[in-house]
Amino acid sequence: MAEMEKNGLHDEEPLLEGEEEAPPGVRAAGIVRWLLLAIAVLAAGYTLAMATGLVESEAHAAARYHCPMHPTVVSDRPSDCPICGMDLVPIGEGGAVHEHHAVDEDEQVRKVAAALGAKPGQWVCPMVQCGTVADHPGACPVCGMELVQVPGGEVHADHGPALYACPMHPEVEKEGPGKCPKCGMYLERKGQGAAADAPAPAEKKGVPGLVPVTIPAERLARIGVRTARVERGRLDGLVRTVGVVAADERKRTVVQTRFAGWIEELLVEETGARVKKGQPLARIYSPELYQAQVEYLNAIRWGGDLAAAARQRLELLGIDAADLAAIRQAGAPQRSLTLRAPAGGHVLHKGAVAGSYVSPGSILFEVADLSRIWVLADVYEQDIPRVKPGTLATFAASSVPGDRFTGTVTFVYPTVDPATRTMKVRLEIDNPEITLRPGMFGDVRLDVPGREGLIVPRDAVIETGDHVYTLIARGGGRFDPREVHIVGRSGDHLLVHGVEPGEEVVTGAGFFIDSESRLRAALSGMAGGATPPAATAGHGGH
Repeated sequence: MAEMEKNGLHDEEPLLEGEEEAPPGVRAAGIVRWLLLAIAVLAAGYTLAMATGLVESEAHAAARYHCPMHPTVVSDRPSDCPICGMDLVPIGEGGAVHEHHAVDEDEQVRKVAAALGAKPGQWVCPMVQCGTVADHPGACPVCGMELVQVPGGEVHADHGPALYACPMHPEVEKEGPGKCPKCGMYLERKGQGAAADAPAPAEKKGVPGLVPVTIPAERLARIGVRTARVERGRLDGLVRTVGVVAADERKRTVVQTRFAGWIEELLVEETGARVKKGQPLARIYSPELYQAQVEYLNAIRWGGDLAAAARQRLELLGIDAADLAAIRQAGAPQRSLTLRAPAGGHVLHKGAVAGSYVSPGSILFEVADLSRIWVLADVYEQDIPRVKPGTLATFAASSVPGDRFTGTVTFVYPTVDPATRTMKVRLEIDNPEITLRPGMFGDVRLDVPGREGLIVPRDAVIETGDHVYTLIARGGGRFDPREVHIVGRSGDHLLVHGVEPGEEVVTGAGFFIDSESRLRAALSGMAGGATPPAATAGHGGH
């Protein structure tokens, strides 16, 4: 105690039991810990703000990219626009785009036009560095992007204001260029002095599920697209179709009995056998026929008119005159009588079997004369008006290669098959050597008058069952699907309605363009809820 007082510690209060004094530096460590926590919270808040777009650093903004035609499409790295396929470009100074507010595209086009000196109504490339100005729509020759029209009024002194209409919504019209309020497509000029109700003949009938599409020139070269010009001409006077050989219905005969009995002997035993008129086919025993013979012979013995009546009864039962003479000469009834062929030809059907019972109406044989046959051919609806009785025709059977048989059209059937949309016509051809047999299949050519109109290659028309259409090449890599109507066929060419003379139609690699059009229609429908009238592929945009 004295020592504690000596060291001056007697003035301090003693520590309570269980308490210890904190080591040096603990208070400073606590302060540092709270500062680090505050910094972490601030960093997390800043990161969240940048992620949500509330805060954007200058370096991050410089590294962002967007689509020139769809400014709402923004990415932090170079890529393609998912809507039009165009390459994304860096967002320049003042080019930041808000996610929910689209940039005024008309104002952008006006700025490009002012920089290039373009006038309202002309077409420019949105990429001002290309310097492209044109008087007609198409693709930029520098970058392949589709040109856009400069908004603004256009008045002509002689004809008044120029009318513009939407290609996909003709009812949307206005004076001067602009955009369609329904689909956003740039309006196209209808022509000077065009009436409000004057439709564009080549652009009125689109194809459901397809949209116009623009493809860059380099891609067209890769896929090998070929086109042909629509020309006015005359289809050659020839209709080609297929036909099936059939027996002449007027030369078919069935063999039946007019009495009941049993077949005792079958004289023609196979189907397909050739028989002559009057040739024995079978011998039949009939109690009814036997009784009729007895009455006939008795009437002959008694004399008078009874003999004539008994003879007539046998004739009505189908007994041949030669058999009647044999009965009279023998003076006794025959146990069985012979059934003879009423006409010559081939046995197409045999229902007779030796020992079987037959009754009146039973078809025992069917005989057909094949020396002159029919060919039943199917003709499409559009060719029916040109096919008439008397039209010359040729038939080439697949089973007789190298031979063509000449005949004429003798009948045009009055009904159309709803499944195939064809009508049958009947040709008659001489067949003395029986070269052609019923059921043979072959090619038919009908020599009909030629037909004039607009002609396109067969490969230019796509037939899906629901729609018939072609792809119109409008230049600059733009292709428009258009519905057409086939009015004539001949060889590799078709006569169609729905196109204009001088237009270019796709004849090669159309499958790729068709697929691209369907894909763009589907993507645009999912993105905007409606199918737009135009879409682009590769580096084009609209």
